Amino acid sequence: MTRPTLTPYPTYADPKDAMAFLETAFGFETHVLVLGAADEIVHAEMSFGDAVIGIGQAWGETLRSPRTIGGLSSCYLHVHLETDVDAHYARAKGAGATVLAEPQTKPYGDRTYVVADPDGNVWSFGQTMDAAARESWDRPGSVTRKTA
Repeated sequence: MTRPTLTPYPTYADPKDAMAFLETAFGFETHVLVLGAADEIVHAEMSFGDAVIGIGQAWGETLRSPRTIGGLSSCYLHVHLETDVDAHYARAKGAGATVLAEPQTKPYGDRTYVVADPDGNVWSFGQTMDAAARESWDRPGSVTRKTA
């Protein structure tokens, strides 16, 4: 796998627990795991399809898990699924993800759902259900996309 240009690092209070959850709930796989002398995670990356995320550990007052700051989050992570978003939703919910928005088909042709992991990091998962909807964006009376 080539190194991606951008690798987000959601922050976790307990990175090992987070990695187990991300594998069970969302289907991520451990890509890199470097342990220190005390069996603590020094560096970790997980993959899903061609995407990679780092697993960040809270440190100091600068970088904190959302659950340690009242559940606040300044961004979310979106994962595009190739198949069966509804089955993925059932898996995530069954593993204990907090449902923020149940699956629904959007006007732009994607079916998405939104959940939070146990640390409060927000995740969106979606599957394109109607590619033609995306192609119709520039019709009068619809959403207009700007590419320049």
